[in-house]
Amino acid sequence: MWLAGPVSNGALKLRGGTLALPPGDGAIAYVRPENFRITDPGAPGALTGRVTGRIFVGMHYRLTVAGIAEEPVTVVTADQAPPRIGAEIGLEAAAESILLLGENA
Repeated sequence: MWLAGPVSNGALKLRGGTLALPPGDGAIAYVRPENFRITDPGAPGALTGRVTGRIFVGMHYRLTVAGIAEEPVTVVTADQAPPRIGAEIGLEAAAESILLLGENA
């Protein structure tokens, strides 16, 4: 998932909160959908959004989450009891799982 926004003090500012970034330069963060971890909304360091889609795809669920960034974010989870549509959730991504890219990427 491409996440773009203002970068300040090693963090990316998004609609759903602030995402801590790995060291480096870049204005766009890329996070693979399976690298997001679902947590409680409002948890320290978590982005907050609302589940707007949920599809079972074999061994995992693909969730669509609105309110994190300008466009909906896709999350892949192997959790067998994922949040339901309409649920408010938190999302975390470990800094080492985030790829930073320049503005023209």
